This record gives sequence, structure tokens and C-alpha cells, in this order.
Amino acid sequence: MNRYIYTLIIILIVVVSLFTLRGPIAKFAVSTYIEKALDMDVVIEKIGVNYRGKITLKNVTLKNSKDLDCSIESAVVDYDIIFSISKGLKFDFNLYGVKLSDPDSKIIKALSKSLSLKPLDVLDFSMVSGKFIRTKEILEIRSLDAKGELLRIFADGTIVGDKTIDCNFKMLLSDELVSEIPESIRKVFFTSDGSWSEVELYLSGDLEHPSVNLTTDLFKLSVR
Repeated sequence: MNRYIYTLIIILIVVVSLFTLRGPIAKFAVSTYIEKALDMDVVIEKIGVNYRGKITLKNVTLKNSKDLDCSIESAVVDYDIIFSISKGLKFDFNLYGVKLSDPDSKIIKALSKSLSLKPLDVLDFSMVSGKFIRTKEILEIRSLDAKGELLRIFADGTIVGDKTIDCNFKMLLSDELVSEIPESIRKVFFTSDGSWSEVELYLSGDLEHPSVNLTTDLFKLSVR
């Protein structure tokens, strides 16, 4: 019960701050609410909002205790206030100038291992869009589209109880990323689309040690 009272108070502060103060208090309220929902440290340089609840953010940084570090040059967020009051956190997002470093990510490591790729120190995307839903039990990402010069990712999936994952990925990798993979292996694992190599994957199971399932025209492969 205390959690819901706390969440309701924070949401009311956010709404009042956005539509009346729109200054340092608004930034503090939004940062505090995002930190509570995502369990991350959040810093926002500038924030704006219109009467429909569309939030614009400038120069956002997010960090957690496991060395995840994300910077966003700008963002536009359509926030579902009614859903968030009753159930959790829900919004559509368009992020621009995204740089993500997550050296402890089990998901990134599993994908890199399954595809024989060297993990990138920083994932760099010009734009990331999709829908985010966070309730007490589930974190859900819908219609994720991350566009970068070296990598493009499409994804839909859920994480349940911060323990299990169920997610479909389609990845387009540039020639630079797959250049060290022998051509014979590339032809088996990837389909070629000009200067991009495409692969579809399914992640499932324990979030700490996810299973990566890869299906090609020739066979199915599961890597743990």
C-alpha cells in the first residue's frame, strides 16, 4: 500500500509541476519519478511539456549500479498519465542521439556470443523509438526501432519480475561489424541486404543467463 501511495504522490507532483512550474521543480519531479520506476540515477538538463502531456527532454543521462551508462541528446515522450496512476509507467518515445554503454549486460553478451561478434563498447543510435510499459511485475518494450550507422535493432518483448526474458529481435549489422566472420559462416547465419547482414533471434529464460535461439533456412540453433 505504501508503494502505491508514494507513486500517487510522485505522479501528482509531476503533473502539477509540469503544468504550473515547469522549471527546476518540474525537472526534479520527473527525474525522481523515472528513477523510482527504472531504479536508475537520472539527470535532465531541460524539460518542456504541452497541454496534451507530450514531454520534451534535452540532454538526459541515466546510470545504474551495474555500470550501465546512457546519454540522450533529446527525447519526445507521450506519457499515459491515467495508466501510470493505476498500474505503473507507460509511454511512447522517440529518442535522438543515444549512446549506451552496458558492460555487464547479459543480453548483449549472449547476442555477441551467439553471433561470434566482438561486443561494442558503446552502442550509438541516431534515433530510438517504441513503446515502454512498466508495472510491478513486468517490463515490456513494444515496436522498438533503434537506428545506427553500424547496427539497427527491431524488438518486441517482456521481462518478468526482473528474472525472465521473452523477446524477439531482428538485427541489421553493417559490413564493418561482421567483416571478421568467415564468409562461409556469414552465409549460414545471415541473410544479406546490400551493405547489411540480417539475423532474427529469440531470447528467453533466465535474464542472467538467457538462451539465444537462432532460426535459419537450414537449422535452428540454441546458445546458452
